[in-house]
Amino acid sequence: MNQRQNITNVNVFYSTPSCYLYSLYKANEKWPVMKDDFLPYASREHTYWTGFYTSRPALKRFVRTSSNFLQSIRQLVSFTNLNDNQTKSTVNSLERAMGVAQHHDAVSGTENQHVANDYSKRLASATIDCVNLLPKVLSGILNVSLTNPLFYCPLLNISECLPIENSKNIQVIIYNPLASKVSSWIRVPLLTNDYVLMETKEFDIVPIEASTKIIPERKSNANYELVFNADLPALGFKIYNLRKSSTLKKLVKKKENQQVKDDKSFENEFLKLTFDESGNLIMVRNKKSQLDLTVYSQNYCYYKSRVGDNKRGK
Repeated sequence: MNQRQNITNVNVFYSTPSCYLYSLYKANEKWPVMKDDFLPYASREHTYWTGFYTSRPALKRFVRTSSNFLQSIRQLVSFTNLNDNQTKSTVNSLERAMGVAQHHDAVSGTENQHVANDYSKRLASATIDCVNLLPKVLSGILNVSLTNPLFYCPLLNISECLPIENSKNIQVIIYNPLASKVSSWIRVPLLTNDYVLMETKEFDIVPIEASTKIIPERKSNANYELVFNADLPALGFKIYNLRKSSTLKKLVKKKENQQVKDDKSFENEFLKLTFDESGNLIMVRNKKSQLDLTVYSQNYCYYKSRVGDNKRGK
């Protein structure tokens, strides 16, 4: 290009953002200021490109959690030095599904519904295959043979983990793929409230919100969640043991009720939030003006888009 400047009058060179901005500054140009709203825009009649950041929230979350799981399974496989072709192929299938899901019409949510279903199907199928690797991977890390079945619970966001609901003894293995220590709240859905966490006394058993129980896709009969805080080492894991004991039922129930009563209000220097026993927000106090706002109901709402008529847009 530079050798043809007599024709193109263009000089090409490598630069940096700092050099580019410095050149703009030296040009002493007066640049226009745009105040228009660029979204939404329409590609044709009745076809508005809206919802980039809000549409298909379930798929967006699925992509994010699948990315976290992919990072974890990569690390665990490397720790055990599993180099067989089957393991590599299994992990690679999730890598490919994740790569496809990064398309600008995938994670943004602007694809057709049948395409969104295909993205989810690919991620789910590849994730299940990687989950089936976990017994072999963990056996290599722990240097023991795992005799109990191992389950992965991807639906904890709706308080569901079907394989463990009727178990009397539950082992929870929590892995931290980050290179720094993490303190994370863990929630384990249970049918009854007569469980105890063996490693620490600092746990609670709380009832599952009624609105969660009626989620159409939820198949769980769990009524409670055991909640505790796990301090996890960098690139490491911890194992917690839950034990079912009917003799502890009254004690745990008493503790549960006491915790709900004690933790009804949360506040900072600006606001005080008050919740009822089911976890619903019922009062907001502005501490500066001392005004109280009563919240009578809470609902999840959505709007139905107009069908429209694209014939005129063609």
